[in-house]
Amino acid sequence: MNQRAHYEMLLESQYWPGQRLVDWQRRQLVDLLIGARAHSPFYRFRLNSVFSASGGINWDRWNDIPILGRADVTAHHAKILSANPPAAHGPFKDMMTSGSTGDPVTVRTTTYLVQLATAAIWRASLWQGVDWSKTYLNQLYVDTPLTAITKLPGSWGPPWLRSAQRGRQYVSPRPFSAHELFEGMVSTKADYVTVAAGLIVELARISDAAGRPIRVKGFFARGGTVEPYERDYVREVFGADIFGLYSSKESGSLAHPCPEGPGLHVNDEHVLVEIVDDQGWPVAPGEEGRVVVTPFGSTAFPLIRYDQGDRAVRGAPCACGRSLSVIERISGRTIDLFRHPDGRVRFGQDQVAKLRTIIGAKRWQVAQIGPTAYEVRLPQGIDYDLTRLEDFRLAMAEGLFGDADVTIRFVDALVANAAGKFKEYVSELPPAAA
Repeated sequence: MNQRAHYEMLLESQYWPGQRLVDWQRRQLVDLLIGARAHSPFYRFRLNSVFSASGGINWDRWNDIPILGRADVTAHHAKILSANPPAAHGPFKDMMTSGSTGDPVTVRTTTYLVQLATAAIWRASLWQGVDWSKTYLNQLYVDTPLTAITKLPGSWGPPWLRSAQRGRQYVSPRPFSAHELFEGMVSTKADYVTVAAGLIVELARISDAAGRPIRVKGFFARGGTVEPYERDYVREVFGADIFGLYSSKESGSLAHPCPEGPGLHVNDEHVLVEIVDDQGWPVAPGEEGRVVVTPFGSTAFPLIRYDQGDRAVRGAPCACGRSLSVIERISGRTIDLFRHPDGRVRFGQDQVAKLRTIIGAKRWQVAQIGPTAYEVRLPQGIDYDLTRLEDFRLAMAEGLFGDADVTIRFVDALVANAAGKFKEYVSELPPAAA
């Protein structure tokens, strides 16, 4: 199936009856499982529990397949590689993840996986009313030889659409700072921008502080969540909406916001997304668990029940009429959980996000720097209500674990990590202490 046919199928399949969607998924999974068992030494015996004596798949045994962790990917990389991936899924490319969920891992991705992800993004863009005839700037999240913002040939939307053929697309090198990216937005007159979620507010602050208002139709936020107050601020500065892209380098495009409801719709045609408890069993709607994925396009480096490194809340069926499964919300990265010595855990965005209003903080970073020690980093240049600073500090301590030792520190700037992602909540404990 070519990309146009697949995209057009996605516009129909989002409304398929539930059982038809399950049947489609299972057909893709059968091909992935058989290929992995035959050509990937790591899976030669690992998948035995789901294969019957006749070679068929016993779907009732799916949860017996062990969950694949990042440590497994690193330790068994050569054995996971497929010796004979489908030629039609190539060319193949080795890619290192950003390491935002821990140590980076290297996988071999397929052109097929990239094409599936692109088609899913086109569908999500259509949901949000994106105009492909406008100008698009994408900050790359992989290393390239590029040293400047570069115009690419062709359209950034479905190339067979006449409106998309009028669109212009530019790419920005990954190491570019927020200031360099802002200048790129100005020079290209970008209408839409794809960038790490944590940099969007920084771009708004740069524009605001410089008194250089520019109008942007929308931001595609990658690699993180965006708080409601951030959306309001970005809309105030740029007039832009923010569209969340839940994806990863190794697994492709996973889920996108419903245009009518509050949750994220999973790209069920491309990936099996499970939200499971600590024993690996599915949680009920409204419950939180680990995100475990099986991307159907990962045929060169099979990822079967791969722990994505995120925690999320499983959603109930959506009232919009789409049969695609729902993620109510992404709770955060497992690696950045705040952990108390007594075993309790917290996600900062769940526990303390609303407390910023006490002093009028527009942006911050909350870091765990010791077993019970936390540092709140606030950028200079904001008109804070300093008369309530001690109230703020005490509320932060109570919101975390009650006995947290909280320090407030004013900084010149909040710094993104090596992957270009900024994290509002981060654990800086060494692995042994986390």
